[in-house]
Amino acid sequence: MDPLIFLVDDNEQVTGLIKLKLENEGFMNLRVFNSYGSLLAEIEKEPQIIILDNYLDIDDDDPEISLERFKQLKKQLPETRIIIFSGETD
Repeated sequence: MDPLIFLVDDNEQVTGLIKLKLENEGFMNLRVFNSYGSLLAEIEKEPQIIILDNYLDIDDDDPEISLERFKQLKKQLPETRIIIFSGETD
């Protein structure tokens, strides 16, 4: 069974590249979101994998927010694998 993967980033170039790579690897059950709120709106679909931008919707680059989001998602979806990434170069 093809796992349901949620890809969450506000940068369309990033999501496009990751989506293309995953599809080339045979993962076709992908949903792309551009905000944390849009991810939460469909969280009841219980994805097997969430790929989440570390600085999504964060104005001040506070890493604590990302950690809190991770904890919230793991509490709701304990079996879901969560990958947090960043395209930041700083």
